[in-house]
Amino acid sequence: MDFDRIDALSLVGVGPAPSLKVQLASRLTVLTGQNSAGKTFILDVLWWALTGTWADLFAWPRRDPGEGLEPTISLGLPGRSAVACRYTPADETWSRPAELGSIQALVIFCRVDGGFAVWDPVRGRETGSSKRNGQGRSSERTAFVFSPNQLWKDGLKTEEGVVLCNGIIHDVVDWKARRPELSDVLNRVLSRLSASDEPMRLGEPQRLWIFLPCGCPMAISRLSMLPQR
Repeated sequence: MDFDRIDALSLVGVGPAPSLKVQLASRLTVLTGQNSAGKTFILDVLWWALTGTWADLFAWPRRDPGEGLEPTISLGLPGRSAVACRYTPADETWSRPAELGSIQALVIFCRVDGGFAVWDPVRGRETGSSKRNGQGRSSERTAFVFSPNQLWKDGLKTEEGVVLCNGIIHDVVDWKARRPELSDVLNRVLSRLSASDEPMRLGEPQRLWIFLPCGCPMAISRLSMLPQR
């Protein structure tokens, strides 16, 4: 089942309240509310609903779901009946009906710790468990989840050491040295992000710390060069 958006979430026995219903407007861009009202939790569940993966820890059911109630996440999809996903305590997993696939679009989740999770249906990869069990079931796809350190320096690798993505520092230094077309794109981005009277551009890499194996990308403006040692 392909889908391009989620219209509503209905939660029972999970989250900040025993039951919670959220109606999502078309092209919603801002979610506001009081502290601890559950905004981040809603975003976590939406990410899972779209991709079938969790950006970090999965949503734990409440200890008090209510008498006779089963922890359930129901997804409202456009033009379809709601799809109910239930929690399996023995496996500590949320079930997804076989007909519910994942969104066929790029999805980016900005984490509160400065990391990112990226769902790319074109470049998705099999999960480690589906590769190791050898049972020949259909391959599962998983998101690319970056810690802040992986995002900037270390990049992302598989358990076998295969590089899936370089860190930003490595990439920008490489663009400056060998990929002028990508370096030009980054310069245009820096210009758009700069103050109009102090545009920034990409400078020559500088080695700022002994333990840094390569030079560090530098952003140069009329008055300064960043980062500064």
